[in-house]
Amino acid sequence: MGKRLTERQCATLPPGRYGDGLGLQLQVRSERARAWIFRYRDASGKDRHVGLGQWPVVSLEEARAAALDMQRMRRDGRDPFAERKAADARVTTTEMLTFKQAAAAVIDIRRPTWSNDKHAAQWETSLATYAYPKLGDVNVSLLDTGHFVDVLTPLWVSKMETARRLQQRLSAVMEYAAAKGLRSGANPASLEALKDLLPDQKTIRTKNADKAVQHHAALPWQDVPAFLVDVRQREALAARALELAALTALRTGNIIGARWADIDLEQAVWRIPAAQMKARSDHLLPLSKQAVALLKALPRTGELVFEVDGKPMSNGAMLALLKRMKRTGQVTTHGFRSSFMDWTGEATNHEIDAARAQLAHNLGDKVRLAYQRGTLLQKREQLVQDWADFCDGKAIPSKVVNIDRGAA
Repeated sequence: MGKRLTERQCATLPPGRYGDGLGLQLQVRSERARAWIFRYRDASGKDRHVGLGQWPVVSLEEARAAALDMQRMRRDGRDPFAERKAADARVTTTEMLTFKQAAAAVIDIRRPTWSNDKHAAQWETSLATYAYPKLGDVNVSLLDTGHFVDVLTPLWVSKMETARRLQQRLSAVMEYAAAKGLRSGANPASLEALKDLLPDQKTIRTKNADKAVQHHAALPWQDVPAFLVDVRQREALAARALELAALTALRTGNIIGARWADIDLEQAVWRIPAAQMKARSDHLLPLSKQAVALLKALPRTGELVFEVDGKPMSNGAMLALLKRMKRTGQVTTHGFRSSFMDWTGEATNHEIDAARAQLAHNLGDKVRLAYQRGTLLQKREQLVQDWADFCDGKAIPSKVVNIDRGAA
């Protein structure tokens, strides 16, 4: 297939057109304008190209999947350009195109670029939840930065990662409207247009951190891997307990009360008895490879996993460790539960109910039991493994490949 692009090169290549194989090309017009196109020749020999969306809203992996889908269409005798043109024709092109209609068209056009239906669902859910109530019925030609500031500001304060993703989607819808000739001028939903009108991110983090300390101080999920690097350099038993708390998102009492008899290291599961659970029901906890390795490395000196001189480790042992690390007021064992939930909701495609089941939140008996068996248990197994990999800095492995810099 020849040399291929890398994500890093997608971000740094100078203006030009760069091939990745299978007809996929990255067209770079400027530092901020980077778009994917699929090029081919139709049955009449005419050169065609189909837009696949802007980078990084559409990732390299997603663009490759879309190009492969286009190639399959051609193999089946279908014409990607003709089908895209027909899809556009189904969308009203009157001057009264609403934001919701434009968004529906964008989702329809981009659907082939997504590797699974979750991406479409995420677009539809986020727009329906945050954008449509205020913008859905508004003519796209009438929208300005004020509309988008109004939508984004509450999220920019409380859910920054969700707000960033929403902003990218809003911007993509307005790009579509401009491409259809339904508005002119700068994109009012672009980050460039909004950056000076939205709350300062650093100020928000400080306020949120101060607010969190009033309850259970929790690290932002982005900071957990770096924190664990420090923890793993310490030899104290409390450090291993703190590390296990981060990997499992369990409460302090569960960690201190952990018994070897309840843990099956070969099957990588930990069945916590009802007496130790806040909900007073047994809790089946899948264990990541990292958690299993941690437990296997611990000495077995008694019935309890964390035992000192024949007695359970003190409730204050992990707090004392945090004091030695000068992290008091910044981190608590309970706070890892919040970090885990925020990471699940803001950085992954995992079902939020799977995360709640992992934390033994009240989901109702039927839902809770479903997540303790069969395919739903497998979803939790994948969830905790992805979390542990993220904690190790492995969540998004880098792929080092070469590049074809020849312009098509």
